[in-house]
This record gives sequence, structure tokens and C-alpha cells, in this order.
Amino acid sequence: MQLSRMQRSRMMTQLSRMQLSQMQRSRMMTQLSRMQLSRMQRSRMMTQLSRMQLSQMQRSRMMTQLSQRNKNLSQMTVTQTLVWVIHLGC
Repeated sequence: MQLSRMQRSRMMTQLSRMQLSQMQRSRMMTQLSRMQLSRMQRSRMMTQLSRMQLSQMQRSRMMTQLSQRNKNLSQMTVTQTLVWVIHLGC
């Protein structure tokens, strides 16, 4: 995903505000890990995710999978991605 600074900021804010169940967090981690993110984006996202009370295993899994590509996700807008991610597991 090619995100502007404002989009990245909004996404990080939204992610940090989510109150997700363990299953939703797990699914979100898996999906977010497939996005193509720059090193700076990965760093910011990891910082936010670390504040979401995620297990060490979930953080580790995301870190190892961040470089994987997913064409469908990369073509979605930030808003579409957030809406889709928020509703995972609902």
C-alpha cells in the first residue's frame, strides 16, 4: 500500500483505538502482515500494535510476515482496509 503521511497517521490512530477480541486481533495481525509496507510504515505499525496488548507470539508472527505480498490488500484504500479489518470475525 502506498500511503500518504496523513493516511498512515489516521490508520495508526484508528488501529490504536480499536478494542478487539483476541480472535479479531489475531486475524488482523495476519491480514496486516500481508500488506506491502515500507520500513517506516512497518516500524510505526509495530509501535502501535505493541500498545494493543498483543501476545509476543502475535507480534513475532507479524514481524516475520510483514514482507509478504497480497495484491488485493495492496489495491485497497486505507479506509477500505480499516473497515474490512475492523469487521473481521464479526
